[in-house]
Amino acid sequence: MKIKTVLIQNILLVLGVAAIYEFRAVERLYSMFQARENGFPILDGEGIVITFLGIQFNDDGVHWTEVMATGYVFLTLGIILIVASIGILLWKLRGTSQSR
Repeated sequence: MKIKTVLIQNILLVLGVAAIYEFRAVERLYSMFQARENGFPILDGEGIVITFLGIQFNDDGVHWTEVMATGYVFLTLGIILIVASIGILLWKLRGTSQSR
C-alpha cells in the first residue's frame, strides 16, 4: 500500500473517532442538565451561560432538540468517516492481492 493511502485512511479514522467523541460530550452535557432538573444542582448562580459547539446553554432553559440534533450529526459523521476509512483499507488490500 502506498503511504498516501495509509495516511488518508488514518486521517479519516481519527476524524471519525473525534466526531463520535464530540457526540459523547454532548450526551454527557445533556445528562448533566437532566440531573439538574431532577433536583441535583449542577450550576450555581444566575446568568451562567455555557457555549458548547456554538450553542449557548443557559440556566433558564436549553433547546435540547438543537443540542441532540448537533450531537447526532457528529455521531453520523463519525460513523461515515470510520466506515470510509475501513473501506479504503479493504479496497487497497483487495487491489494488492489481485495484482500478485
